[in-house]
Amino acid sequence: MEILQLLQRVDANISAIHAAFGAPGDFGYGTKEGDALLDLYRTQLNVQQMIAEIEDYERIKANAI
Repeated sequence: MEILQLLQRVDANISAIHAAFGAPGDFGYGTKEGDALLDLYRTQLNVQQMIAEIEDYERIKANAI
């Protein structure tokens, strides 16, 4: 599996978790559940940034050919 596809799958799975469980505050900040969700959602921001960078790189590479 290509890294871009893997990252897109991770992003989609985290979005599904967010839809199912909601905001970290729903479980209480400072609780293990709330803190785990907060960390997961922050990780998703990093994943989305990596996706954007890979897509930009692929566009630039395609235009250079």
